[in-house]
Amino acid sequence: MNRCLEDRTLLLIHYEEGSAPERTHLGSCLGCAARYQRLVRDLQVIAGALRGAPPAAALSRPPTLAWRSFAAAAALAALALFVGVEAWMWRESVLWVSPKPSGDDTETLAFLEEVSRTLSSAGDASGVATVMLSPAPDLTDATAAPEADWSGEGDEGALPGLR
Repeated sequence: MNRCLEDRTLLLIHYEEGSAPERTHLGSCLGCAARYQRLVRDLQVIAGALRGAPPAAALSRPPTLAWRSFAAAAALAALALFVGVEAWMWRESVLWVSPKPSGDDTETLAFLEEVSRTLSSAGDASGVATVMLSPAPDLTDATAAPEADWSGEGDEGALPGLR
């Protein structure tokens, strides 16, 4: 096999660049002819693979799982931001709406007395029963509080205890 052709020489013969003595040896040597046929077959397979479409596994697809994970994380972040802002706004609104505790009820009592006077003056003129605001009676003493009739019998529309 000392005289057999190298792989590079076989490739040059395939591309028609080999010399006449090398082509003559290729025609007379069975070993070199077999290697040349394998080389030609391999080159045809390579050329067909390069001309054809890439296999489905080789196609680069966008990483759908990564995009879905990113979209889910963005949605959760937006939801957390929305809940945080809503909680903050609710806390602030509770502070605005809740009554401020104060030990001075003189304004409230003065307002209630004014409403009571207005209602009593309107009630005297129109014949409507009036209710006067007064301190609550002591319910521990049986003589202090008159009993109210809650049975529902009698005048309809009248307040219990005012018949």
